[in-house]
Amino acid sequence: MLQRRPDIAADEAAGKYRGQVLAAFEQVENNQSIIDGLGSALDDQRAAAAAARFTEYLSMRRYKHGAVGYLDVVVAQKLRCKPNAVCSSCRRECWPDQGVGGRVGGSGVGGEVMG
Repeated sequence: MLQRRPDIAADEAAGKYRGQVLAAFEQVENNQSIIDGLGSALDDQRAAAAAARFTEYLSMRRYKHGAVGYLDVVVAQKLRCKPNAVCSSCRRECWPDQGVGGRVGGSGVGGEVMG
């Protein structure tokens, strides 16, 4: 049985619509997987920052108890604070040749580790 011309046009329009809907679902799925990836990357960054703060804290305690030299503290501070980034704990800009707080080996107010 032959289809009439309007039926053919309707089938063609329905096919185009299905294609557009499938493409939209594909875009949504792709964007959701990107968002999931960003979320896990943020979690990884937070964990790394927490580990760096803890390392700095341990270095300072070991230094205060005479177990290590101050160089260990400075290294831990430099690892915690990215160059040319604003430090989240002290809200100051850190430079490649300076530690936290804007001075070499700076540990914050009164020698206490900020974090």
